[in-house]
Amino acid sequence: MEELLGVEFTVSHIPHDYSQESLEDDPASAAKIVYLHFAVTDTGTGLTKEEKSKLFTRFSQASARTYNEYGGSGLGLCISQQLCEMQGGRIGLASEPDVGSTFAFFVKAYRTNPPPPPKSILLRQNSASLSADQTPKTRISILVVEDNAVNQRLLQMQLVKRGYQVVVADNGQEALDFIQTTRHWSALRSSSDRVIDLILMDVEMPVLDGLSATRKIREYEQQGLICDHIPIIAVSANARAEQTAQAIASGMDDTITKPFRMVDLIKKLDVFTALVAP
Repeated sequence: MEELLGVEFTVSHIPHDYSQESLEDDPASAAKIVYLHFAVTDTGTGLTKEEKSKLFTRFSQASARTYNEYGGSGLGLCISQQLCEMQGGRIGLASEPDVGSTFAFFVKAYRTNPPPPPKSILLRQNSASLSADQTPKTRISILVVEDNAVNQRLLQMQLVKRGYQVVVADNGQEALDFIQTTRHWSALRSSSDRVIDLILMDVEMPVLDGLSATRKIREYEQQGLICDHIPIIAVSANARAEQTAQAIASGMDDTITKPFRMVDLIKKLDVFTALVAP
């Protein structure tokens, strides 16, 4: 939900046309299924028919004006559309030039029984009772390098929820600067207690992109300025084989394509952090 709302508020504009019938409960299980509907309306510049036709296309934006003013890669609404459809819903918009836009989406959900009253014993829940991707990992520290504030916040929340320690950086240069304050930096080997067990590195970022930052990190390792090999997983919206090969060639250890499921990311994290004590 936060991903979808974040995209909508950032652009300040949000449904493909959908019929009212699609909002009705499934007759077979009407007592359990509900449809949650969200809408955001603005009084901005609005969109022309041509601009609306491009809005949900991968790597496309309404116009050059959109990129110049807001930046971005043209993936936000495309990803949001996929997320909606995965949850049995749809997303679309109604817009008029010089009037404004209404963006909306709905998703399918299920009614559940209210949770039982909280008990103090639940706060001391044994880690053995947690699912595999929720096992506490309080000693594992991850540096998330991501320029999109919404994506950065969502990923941080999901990782912290699963017990990881998380530090964030807005671009590759900030990541390099942070590494130089940790015990991995040779000059601070014995004086700093900051540790990075793994880096999740976005590929396309301003100031210093993920590929360039990774090359610099590996160069520092070869020069002895960084004492340890820090695993780096590339996070990219581009799943083409040549892009993946380029990420590996730059020095990254693995890649994962956006949008991804947290369970898939956790599996990759476990591979590279297996030697870190829980």
